[in-house]
Amino acid sequence: MKHKLDKPVFIFLILFGIFVVIRSIYYENDLSKNKMSTNGKIIDYYKVGQRNYIKYIYRVNRKWYNNEINVYPFKCEDGTEGCVGRKFLVYYSNKNFTNSDMHLGIYEKYKRRTRIINYLD
Repeated sequence: MKHKLDKPVFIFLILFGIFVVIRSIYYENDLSKNKMSTNGKIIDYYKVGQRNYIKYIYRVNRKWYNNEINVYPFKCEDGTEGCVGRKFLVYYSNKNFTNSDMHLGIYEKYKRRTRIINYLD
């Protein structure tokens, strides 16, 4: 027996998907057009279900902010999981300081998310 998705549920899922894509593009465009940089530090590496995350902090105008990145499992050259304690460059939007991304240098390939807009240019 085939299960049919109710039409309202299907429409909601499509609209929600469109919203998520538009929101992602908005934040990436904001970061691309208004990027500033500072140093940040990885403060935690943790797993939720099957996904690994790094949490980092950075400072803008004497105020601390934090963000997280979904990553594949990795270790620094010294064996530290997720490079906890290491400092990397953080790009943030000068219009929205919470909109940020950490550039992991040689470990960049371990990020799960690929940016639509390349803000590194």
